[in-house]
Amino acid sequence: MSFGLTNHILASREFHDLIAVEKDEYAKIFHYVGEFADKHGIKHATYNIFSDDIGNSQTPVSKSKDEEKEKDKKPNVNLNLKNPYQTKGKITVVPDFVGRQNEIRKIFSLISTSSKKNVSIVGERKIGLSSLSYYITQKEVRNHYLNNPENYIFTYVECPFRTNFSLEEFFNMLYQNIDKPFNTHTNGIPPTYDGFKRIIGGIDRMKKCFVIVIDGIDNLAKNESFDIYFFDFLRFIDENYNIFEIVSSHQNLKSALQSKEYHEKPFTGNFETISIPHFNINETKDIIGKSMKLNGPSFEQHIPLIIDLGGSHPNLLQIACSIVFEEVKSGVSINPETIKQKFMNETKVIYQFYWDNFSPEEKSIIADLVEGRKSQRMDILAMKSLSEKGYVTDIEKTPKIFSNSFKEFVMKSALQKFQSLMSDWKNN
Repeated sequence: MSFGLTNHILASREFHDLIAVEKDEYAKIFHYVGEFADKHGIKHATYNIFSDDIGNSQTPVSKSKDEEKEKDKKPNVNLNLKNPYQTKGKITVVPDFVGRQNEIRKIFSLISTSSKKNVSIVGERKIGLSSLSYYITQKEVRNHYLNNPENYIFTYVECPFRTNFSLEEFFNMLYQNIDKPFNTHTNGIPPTYDGFKRIIGGIDRMKKCFVIVIDGIDNLAKNESFDIYFFDFLRFIDENYNIFEIVSSHQNLKSALQSKEYHEKPFTGNFETISIPHFNINETKDIIGKSMKLNGPSFEQHIPLIIDLGGSHPNLLQIACSIVFEEVKSGVSINPETIKQKFMNETKVIYQFYWDNFSPEEKSIIADLVEGRKSQRMDILAMKSLSEKGYVTDIEKTPKIFSNSFKEFVMKSALQKFQSLMSDWKNN
């Protein structure tokens, strides 16, 4: 009661440890939210119990008696608060990360059960792959999800999309990001295949599992420095050492690396795929409610506008919320059209990238839905692909585009293309 808000169902770590192990559906509704100090200064590890049907997904807050007394003396909103929405780059601060609990739980379950399967995290660009890859390497996250975190050593490398990224740079990054104090074992070891095997051998002798996280492995497939031998090396160390490999890519791993594998012994043959879709309803609520949790302005009256712009896409929601935050904080009267225009200006490059990378069949479906046509020629596989990626929702009932802003982008693009064709026709 010291921490809960309306409809909250909160539980202790002891209750979680007793109940969550009974069934998978129980574990899914427990969400760890951190340690909270009560009015006596005693800290409690706290779980928020919620799903689509029960509880309150908003993060609870500590409310001591002194805080309650001072509550009326303080302004309701901290307008000096820094904008809490990150619209560019990966999220590197653990408390700022939102969602993906089901996927994270599955990843750590595979790690902790010594699964023979590695993990391939797959998702569209701007969906949050780098943020998720980085998040699972953080010690406070691992300490929460792993029963014996001391038995694991993690390292992480983010592979850039540039052709001059070298094998030496790759190994140097892996060395630098190995957990302290184990990274001291890399001193003087060359950033080579043989050097890396020496490091792995040392970790093996410690009787620890080495977890290697490679973010953006599909970028290496476009790089001549990383040939078939490189991916065969990753397969070799996986087979001969106590290693768990986690990789992320923007397309199916087998498709991304098909030209860089030995067909008789493929590197991709030992991976379980975890797809990263758009947010579910609770994750969407968490993003929108982030401002208020930090004593910033409430977005309650602007939720329809935010959803209209960003749908349930993580990055687009961050952009929409960021713009609304700045508008509300400025104290001026909110103009939905102004917010919409700012949003479209910031996302047009993202939308253009998505459109350019749709298959002809996917473009045809999107165009039909935008125009409100019920095409009898809709490709079932293409429709399923668009649904899995999150661009089309409710395919079992009435398929529709995931956000009105993307729908408007497609309509404007089609109009501009038509006008350009008409101009060319007249000039000729």
